[in-house]
Amino acid sequence: YYLQELEKNRSDEINKDGDLDQQRSKILELILPKILTRRTLKDFEKKLLKTLKHSQDVSDTVTAVATALFFLEMHKKHPERAFRNPLWDLVFYLSFSELDQKNPSSSSPVSSGGQDKRKENWSNIIKFWNVDLSDASMQILHEALEKLESGNIEIGFSFDTVLQGLRVYLNKSRLLSPEQLVAEFRITFEREIGEHEREDLLWGLEYAIDTSKSDRKKAFEILRNGIELLPARENIVVFAVYYKCIMEFYRYLKPEELDLAKAIIQAPNETGPLLEYARYLYNIESPHRAIKVFEAVLNVDSGNNFARLGLGIVLWFEDSQKEAKMHWKKVISADADDSIKQMCEQLVLLNESDHIPESAHNIFQEPFL
Repeated sequence: YYLQELEKNRSDEINKDGDLDQQRSKILELILPKILTRRTLKDFEKKLLKTLKHSQDVSDTVTAVATALFFLEMHKKHPERAFRNPLWDLVFYLSFSELDQKNPSSSSPVSSGGQDKRKENWSNIIKFWNVDLSDASMQILHEALEKLESGNIEIGFSFDTVLQGLRVYLNKSRLLSPEQLVAEFRITFEREIGEHEREDLLWGLEYAIDTSKSDRKKAFEILRNGIELLPARENIVVFAVYYKCIMEFYRYLKPEELDLAKAIIQAPNETGPLLEYARYLYNIESPHRAIKVFEAVLNVDSGNNFARLGLGIVLWFEDSQKEAKMHWKKVISADADDSIKQMCEQLVLLNESDHIPESAHNIFQEPFL
């Protein structure tokens, strides 16, 4: 209703700004105060809980509704952050699509902006990516991007893999143009994504190809061809997957990670929630994933000795003993005199075949907060 009202009465005002991101922001600014009343939020929550209660699907539906509840709770606690809450972006785009079906002749940002915005995002990625390849190779990449952009393929990086990019999104998405945001993500992409992550994507795609029916199989094969074509940090398709996972990170959260993710998202510039997430991953025996989280802590606070200690321990498990000792030595050289420094002084004396002592394991047993 409100979208139709805007299209009828204020589309000229909104169209004055040629930047689609600013148009979308203006629309949200005009609509959200009318929609997000206390009564409406309570009604949303009741309907979501009812759906969750009666759902027979223990996977997708439950995850989707639980995620929506998570964002609804975020909004209730921090209403001043409404425009940064991806739940409203998602609702907004769904409303765009519905209005398009009802009024296909409309050309205002109210009806076409959602699709135009998505196209603009992908065009910004392609425009930003300076690569010299043959026409055949470019065709492979473009076909893979088209399959990814269609939204019919759900493949991506886990939440821990995109934490640095997500922090940029949470802090700067309201301040930067789409082109500037892509440039910022390119920097975090270089830090967070390498060959290991590309191989994980390919492994997931091979599994999807083996278990999918013919039409889906073909789509996964096209995406695999694009990801196989170039090394991770030179590959526009890998970057597009990364970009998508940041912009739609809520789609890739595991149900058991919701509370941890909520704490991180509500305080993207604090290290405590990240350290708690690293502890959780360590205790479920996912040390490689914990590496990403400790690196994200150091991205927030490069002098965080606790993160350097923990990062060194999980790197040791990944057979990166030299790198582990490098982090411990940084703690030792820092101006600190505490138990963390003492622990690092013990660990740096380990031989490469030695096991991490029990006292070091124990630091992951107690909450950091």
